[in-house]
Amino acid sequence: DHCLDILRSLRSPCLSHVHISLPIALRNPQQLAATEDTYDERYDPLSLLAGLCSSLEVLEGENFTPCPTPPCFLSMRTLFLHDRYRLHRLGPYIAAFPNLESLVFPNSSIDAQGWILGEELVVSRRAFNKATQHSRGSWRALERVSGSTVKLFSLGLLCPVKSLHITTY
Repeated sequence: DHCLDILRSLRSPCLSHVHISLPIALRNPQQLAATEDTYDERYDPLSLLAGLCSSLEVLEGENFTPCPTPPCFLSMRTLFLHDRYRLHRLGPYIAAFPNLESLVFPNSSIDAQGWILGEELVVSRRAFNKATQHSRGSWRALERVSGSTVKLFSLGLLCPVKSLHITTY
């Protein structure tokens, strides 16, 4: 918990790029996909890095569980989510990063093993993300989105995307 306190205390107008890998004990892909449904502040980089709201432009990491009502990072432009199996809820990211330009899932190898998480979970996450965007809004547009077909499908993006990079089929 001392490390979490250090992260919470970061206040630097010059720090613009952070890569943070939060620990997680779960190993089962189905558990990993569902962990974002249960909020735990230890896995919330948005609250931990709130002191960088004015300067953070790039955030990279894995095992994030964002707060349902996150702080707003107006300078944030690029988000790299390195999770292999997690299907993200977009609402907190849209609220936290209203000016986001690039959304990238570099390690999204879900498709390499098929719909390992189950079609029902993927389809329900997509429906949830679309409903959230309909009720709360989405990004105006994204310049670049990259990830596997299952990850991209589960996002249910409603905003225009200029460049789409599919990493696996």
